[in-house]
Amino acid sequence: MGFESFSQRLLKRFLDGPETFRPAALDPERHYRSSTVALGAWTYGLLRLFLAPAAFWTGPVLLITAVTASIAMDAPMRVLLPVAAAIFAVDFTAGWILRPKIELHREMPDRVRAGCDFRVRFRIRNRRRFLPCPELFCDPFHYAPGVRLKSPAVAPECRAGETVLCDAECTALRRGIYDIYPARAESHFPFSLIKWSAREPDSAGRLFVHPAFPHLEHVELPPGARSRKQTHGGFSRLGESADPAGVRDYRDGDDIRHIDWAGSARSGDFVVKEFEENDLRRIALITDTHLPEPHRKWYSLHLSAHFSYAPRPELETAISLAAALADYFSRGEAVVDLFVAGTEVHRFETGRARGSFSALCDLLCTVRASAKPALPELAPEVFADLEQTGAAAIILLGDDRERRDFVLKLQVSGVACRVFLVAPTAPPDLPPGWTIITPDQFTENATRRL
Repeated sequence: MGFESFSQRLLKRFLDGPETFRPAALDPERHYRSSTVALGAWTYGLLRLFLAPAAFWTGPVLLITAVTASIAMDAPMRVLLPVAAAIFAVDFTAGWILRPKIELHREMPDRVRAGCDFRVRFRIRNRRRFLPCPELFCDPFHYAPGVRLKSPAVAPECRAGETVLCDAECTALRRGIYDIYPARAESHFPFSLIKWSAREPDSAGRLFVHPAFPHLEHVELPPGARSRKQTHGGFSRLGESADPAGVRDYRDGDDIRHIDWAGSARSGDFVVKEFEENDLRRIALITDTHLPEPHRKWYSLHLSAHFSYAPRPELETAISLAAALADYFSRGEAVVDLFVAGTEVHRFETGRARGSFSALCDLLCTVRASAKPALPELAPEVFADLEQTGAAAIILLGDDRERRDFVLKLQVSGVACRVFLVAPTAPPDLPPGWTIITPDQFTENATRRL
């Protein structure tokens, strides 16, 4: 059993690919991952890990030259082979003598928003006592498919015992959760052929790229949502305020810390203080994720399954709209009960703390399109909770009988619904009260009032 577990971990690590190069085919959430593609990724990743760009691209030329020289024994190009070997030998020797012996520390944000630039700072200390450390390139590889390195951090020559700082500029292209490889610094000294590198093993981490969303100024909810303000289902208890509202006789089970001792002494019996309870309005936010698989030609199915990172515009718009609505309702002193209906139902409830909204965005980072209808996945007990909610904002990715029946069922239960349909164009028979949101309109941040 131990050997089998070890073999499974080894195979998974192989299929995951090198930490500095992981194409879409190596995505662990895919049902099938090709071992041939993984082998190619490892070969490419290891070559660019040890060879500088000049050697990486001149290697094939030298290989062709060697093959040609072995066939044509009197070819003049044979002279190039010993010259190239000597250059590589000198580069290897000098690079080994001045290879990086450093202490490396990387500072990177844990969370950023899609479409934004962010800075990564490196602190490098040369541990050598006498020899300097040549110019270093920090984290020269792209961190993830959704994160691009605009300009790598380059540390100038560092004298013995000296500490230098350098920064890298990155851009978060799209939402997601990305594994970040450990911090790495490499030297191309002296001829930029062979790399010598050092890394900080314990610096591997995760980067949460939250969905980008506009700052909504106003969202109109149906009048029915306001008529339910007196029901308890539309509120969430937050606790007691610091100001007492009055006193009453003591009952079994009351907190003895709330006993009013002065009032008890005057009345001759125990009385306790009463406090006003702070309530927040509760709003359900339901996000649909059902999108049919896009139609592709038969010859493009294999390549698109392995190397396509193309996001689905409708889904990205729906996720951004959900984040914008949650941000707006949270600013309005409301509890947002988020339901994401996909292959499995995700539920999250926010509070007053801003950290809860950040946790909600962490959840939205993981949402993917569902190939099958998603709204039926809402369990009966979850629907019962929805019926106790005063208002619901529903984000749909299509218009069909099943989705309309879901909205109608909520409305019959007494929930005031505001429906947002994310689609390129409005259907001809759009139900009254539904709002059409196009991906282009939302991407351009033209929507401020809904």
